[in-house]
Amino acid sequence: MPNVAIISTLIVIGVIISAVIIKNVFFSSKLEKISKLMDATNYKSAIKELKLLINKNSSDSKAHFLLGECYYLTGNMEWAMPEYKQVLKLRNFGQHYSEHAVRSRLAEIYLNYGKAEEAQKEFLLMTKLQPNNYRNYYQIGKIFKDRGYMDSAYKYISKALSLNPKHVDSLFTAGEISYNQGRHSDCALAMTTLLKEKPDFTKAHYYLGMFQFNSKNLGQAIKEFELASRDPDFRLPALAQKGRALFESRSIESAIIELERAKRLIKKEDGVALAIRYYLSLCYENQRKLDKAIELWEEINRINPNYQDVADKLVNYDELRTDDKIKDLLTASDADFIEMCKNIVQFFGFTVLDMNHKNSNIIDVIATESESKWRNTRKIKRFIKFVRTNDIVGDSLVREVVDLMKENGASKSMLVISNKFSRQATDYATTRPIDLIDKDGMSKLLKRIEKKNASGENDNGPELENQVT
Repeated sequence: MPNVAIISTLIVIGVIISAVIIKNVFFSSKLEKISKLMDATNYKSAIKELKLLINKNSSDSKAHFLLGECYYLTGNMEWAMPEYKQVLKLRNFGQHYSEHAVRSRLAEIYLNYGKAEEAQKEFLLMTKLQPNNYRNYYQIGKIFKDRGYMDSAYKYISKALSLNPKHVDSLFTAGEISYNQGRHSDCALAMTTLLKEKPDFTKAHYYLGMFQFNSKNLGQAIKEFELASRDPDFRLPALAQKGRALFESRSIESAIIELERAKRLIKKEDGVALAIRYYLSLCYENQRKLDKAIELWEEINRINPNYQDVADKLVNYDELRTDDKIKDLLTASDADFIEMCKNIVQFFGFTVLDMNHKNSNIIDVIATESESKWRNTRKIKRFIKFVRTNDIVGDSLVREVVDLMKENGASKSMLVISNKFSRQATDYATTRPIDLIDKDGMSKLLKRIEKKNASGENDNGPELENQVT
């Protein structure tokens, strides 16, 4: 009898083993068939077969993984996620679906849904599974950067570079962080190293352009920004900075061309769009095309009333809306500006000896006047400076005019501006041989000159003491 029992037990065990083998062979052949369907991108049929398999054996981790892959590869991230999570729960990994591979898929899905912290947790777990995989450290660093934790980001990016010094994405991110933290030389080194590895990584040229711009190498900066503008993600900021660099290098016409080109490409109102409009407005202001400049400032002001000095510029140029004479002065061509200044000098009864057109907004005049209006006595030499400006003028320019008066051997001086003087400027002028004429005084002068020319009346000019502000 004992022998019969042993034999019976062995038969049962054999039957069980055979059943397991048959079952495994069945599922293996099914999975092999499903894999071929997936290789042929017939995901719909593969999904149908996998669901049937899972209904028969819900603990088949490979079937769950392959079903997750089918959903993932067809863009159905929402349905892929629970399948990958089930694989992790079963903890029965295989050669082609390791824990690292499953967590990598989950991390991608979390990033797709904007769940950066959840993705970061997966990457952190992956560093334990594969401590020498630089990509995981890069992803952790990038997420820290996007979340605003720059020091932590740089730490992980540096770890990635220690494992793979030639990884271009890590080099670029390290360069970005370095620039934003004020370490511009480190940024330039990272971007230069990157371009040696991948010369067509054009967005790196943007930060090299910023490095050159901050180093006052404007010509080189312009070249770098032009290269950077070939990258779709950096086209607008690169064009904005190229326009800015051209403006700073006094190539105003070229700056306008680039910035107008950039303005046409604006698709959303963000910081870059505001910068483009602002730099373009400065170009038009410089060229005295103030109607265009004001239009741009008003656009900026509607979007962001606190942007740069736009609100102040609108206040300062408010005279253009109410005073035609100031508008004529501020928008006049260089030739017309010279003529206006000459008319003001002659209106005072002075004789122009020399006129120096310093730039579009500054004219220096050496003139002579009679010491008395009622008798012909020796001529008094006077130094006069005209300035078109949108800024309140402080005492430094007043001091400069007094010094220039002395250098030119003049006894008196005058400073005529298109804005206001600061309190310090008027206080300094009180005890010096200088007359100050602000925009109100200039407007009155231009109106009196126009009236005199229109009527032919004899206006001997104003008393200078009455023009001091």
